[in-house]
Amino acid sequence: MKITALNFNPPGAKNGLAEILSVVSETISELSESEIKQMKMFTTNVPYFDGEPAAATAEISERLANSDGIIIAAPAFLNVPSAMCLSFLEHLTKGINPLKGKNIMLLVVTNNGRYAGDILSSVLSELGAYDPVRIIIPPAKANSVSSDEAIKEIIEKQAEDYYRIVRQNRKYILPTAISERQQTPKQTQPLLQELTEEEFKSLTGRAPRPRTAAELMKSREIEHDSDEENIEELSRRFIEKLKKSGENSLLEDDYIVSPFSGAIDDSPTLSRTPPAPRVRTVKQMTLSLPHCFQPQLAAGLNAVFQVNITGAETFSCVVTVSSTECTVREGEITEKDVSVSADTKAWSDILKGKYTMQKAFMTGQLKIRGNFVLVTKFDQLFTLNMV
Repeated sequence: MKITALNFNPPGAKNGLAEILSVVSETISELSESEIKQMKMFTTNVPYFDGEPAAATAEISERLANSDGIIIAAPAFLNVPSAMCLSFLEHLTKGINPLKGKNIMLLVVTNNGRYAGDILSSVLSELGAYDPVRIIIPPAKANSVSSDEAIKEIIEKQAEDYYRIVRQNRKYILPTAISERQQTPKQTQPLLQELTEEEFKSLTGRAPRPRTAAELMKSREIEHDSDEENIEELSRRFIEKLKKSGENSLLEDDYIVSPFSGAIDDSPTLSRTPPAPRVRTVKQMTLSLPHCFQPQLAAGLNAVFQVNITGAETFSCVVTVSSTECTVREGEITEKDVSVSADTKAWSDILKGKYTMQKAFMTGQLKIRGNFVLVTKFDQLFTLNMV
């Protein structure tokens, strides 16, 4: 597996981005047993984009085209990603686009929430790339990675998720391009880029030029303002409801850790005091396996797994995979392809993604009888990261 990291961090910068990239690189290297190739973009002499691609980008583009996955690490200033990063991405709008169809992992260090990450995400979607995993973090927290195990664990988990996505070559639905989204009420005139290429040619007699990063950011600002108004209105109603019920304790500020994008945001926000985590039994997690099933990876496969759990919880379940369908029921069955026996703790760790079933077997944490090939298949069929 080949993964290339584009590092847009200035030399000597003390924003913690180098530490974040190091943790991600080490985590993925341990999983893939291959070194991540890091390119320090400040030494590549890529000029600002003037409408034509620079010769300096050719070698970089070739390396990216031959990579299975790409990591983009960039700082943000004044709520905007590094100008060098945006300029490099503008160069890719001309000639061969090496990012099209690639899974990109974004690492952004910023003091202004996740807006800078949203800008990069919009630019990547215009280039036909996917960004399923983002880590957006303030410099203060990025610099504490080496001493704060909680933050380091979050980053390692995000890196593991990205590794699985690249290894399994998963594809996600691309976000709708900004130019194709519905016009908001704030716009008094339609954007020229919303015309199709044929309509543009018929009106002007020439092909449309590629949009610059500044134009992409301006379009995003229009939608961002509308989104903020909707959020403010919902927040106002929520506060009024809480005041009426006398639950003022729910109005405390707190930090946010986003489970979707991996963002760690220091900005104060309307947030409720975290309640005690809802405890799910291991049996409940087992019965919810169909929600973690990836049917696109099971086409033509028919397998029956008998799961027998002992210890703190004692139960038996039958997991049946029939092509693109998965069912789980309580009980036992005589005709099965694989029989799995484990104690509650070991099976819980597997469901939470701490170990694969194959690794748990090799370390003696569970017993398996039957077709061992299906054990490795089980690890691929389910996204096991239940909490």
